[in-house]
Amino acid sequence: MDWDMQIKMDRIVDDFIGSVLIIDRSGRIIYANSKMLKVFNIHAEEIIDRTMEEVVAEGIFKVSPSMEALKTKEVAIKYVEGRSKIPVFTVSKPYFNEEGDVDFVVSFSLDEFFFNEILSKANEDKNRAFQLLNCLADMGDKDNPIVIADGSMHKLLAFIGRIAPTDSAVLISGESGTGKEVFSRYIHKASSRANRVFLPINCAAIPAGLIESELFGYEAGAFTGASKEGKTGLFELADRGTLFLDEISELPLSLQPKLLRVLETGEVKRLGSERYIKTDVRIIAATNKDLKQLVLQGNFRNDLYYRLNVIPITIPPIRDRRKDIVPLASLFLNQYNTRYGCSKRFDDDLLRAMEDYTWPGNVREIKNVVERMVIASSSVCLTREDLMLDAEAGQSRMEEKVSPQAALQYLAEEEDRSMAELTREFEKRHIRKVLESCDYNVAAAAKKLKVHPSGLYKKLKSYGLMK
Repeated sequence: MDWDMQIKMDRIVDDFIGSVLIIDRSGRIIYANSKMLKVFNIHAEEIIDRTMEEVVAEGIFKVSPSMEALKTKEVAIKYVEGRSKIPVFTVSKPYFNEEGDVDFVVSFSLDEFFFNEILSKANEDKNRAFQLLNCLADMGDKDNPIVIADGSMHKLLAFIGRIAPTDSAVLISGESGTGKEVFSRYIHKASSRANRVFLPINCAAIPAGLIESELFGYEAGAFTGASKEGKTGLFELADRGTLFLDEISELPLSLQPKLLRVLETGEVKRLGSERYIKTDVRIIAATNKDLKQLVLQGNFRNDLYYRLNVIPITIPPIRDRRKDIVPLASLFLNQYNTRYGCSKRFDDDLLRAMEDYTWPGNVREIKNVVERMVIASSSVCLTREDLMLDAEAGQSRMEEKVSPQAALQYLAEEEDRSMAELTREFEKRHIRKVLESCDYNVAAAAKKLKVHPSGLYKKLKSYGLMK
């Protein structure tokens, strides 16, 4: 090695992050960098060209892992104390010549501050991993496929396919239970972030005093009750992925400016910290309320609304896409048959009843009703009698008080069904309604319907309305 290279190597070693000390095969100290001298509070002339045994005997070092490595020909690890009385984590590694004898031993030490920094970083990464696993575990079985049959939904899905590859913010609106999270996952999977994490958070489910620490994280001791390890926020956990903010309308007004800043700069600051952390997160927000109306009422920031509403998507309620009812019910039936080890099926009359119901709880209600039928029914074939609905919350379309225009709309939507089917359905529901109003007195109902009682009995038997 030429002299210039030797100077460069000495400079590199001397500037190294840790302390370095080298002994030769006889145990003589031949090199110590400036960090080693500083950490152990000694001068070079006190140790260079002296044997390690002499230095230890004088108390300059309390122990010597380098001598242990020289004798055992193996790596030695010890905490070494010097005059500063501060134990320093030290690793001594022997190097061998061609004959297999120890040629020299290099000892490398990390001062306590740097060592603690490494441990702190390792603990932070470990906590981040655990938090991420907990978030993923909380997702449950929400990763349902998109099931659509209605023409309007095909158009919506095509639009989603066009916007998904971008990084623009998306605001999904729709009634509760319409599947906003399912569609947000679909957007994530169709994006360039598909192989990264998708993290959902329900803004209404977290107390107002905690949601800031959930989103942005906090440092150790940031507030009373804070974890001593601190906590990584969801924005950091979702870095290079997608963060789904459900029920965004419930976000406290006081927190909205902070969220706006993060969306505009991509930087988050943990509670109790002065340091900004750069993140790369796509935001998909969802609401079942009219955010524009909340803005006018002063309950939602106008600037945040426009920052979220770059790409607006509205998911229609299930009553406006009735062709999706049977495919969705069939999907859930297959899922629950698998979960509960069943092989149940729907009969046609039950499917017609499900199509005719208004489903105020939307897709979520369909899923719950199907699960209830699978569990509660003892029959393999599920029938109308197994359909347990909330009679007060929803009703069939033919039982609703509708205008002639609405009735025509109903018939237009049912263009695939024959006139005979529609007539039979209408007659059946009208007879049931009159019977209920007459407390199931057949004679009174026949009089009200202006038919002969014997003829009504036949109808009741045909429609399965006999009590």
